[in-house]
Amino acid sequence: MTENDLQRTDSDPAWPWLALSLISGIGYKMIRELVEHLGSVQELLKTQPEMLVSKFKLSAKLAGLIAKAT
Repeated sequence: MTENDLQRTDSDPAWPWLALSLISGIGYKMIRELVEHLGSVQELLKTQPEMLVSKFKLSAKLAGLIAKAT
């Protein structure tokens, strides 16, 4: 491994945003709205898919992808 390799660290806020942005069907605007309601990207990633479906009217498939984005 070289010093230029990307290494995930829990303290870097870019990784959760990157994980969410790679999901097909969710854009920056939707991510931003969900984060505003939940308080942080980390909270969004911890949210149960069932809650995302019921509270935010996301499809079950999209909610599942968000839950697996970690």
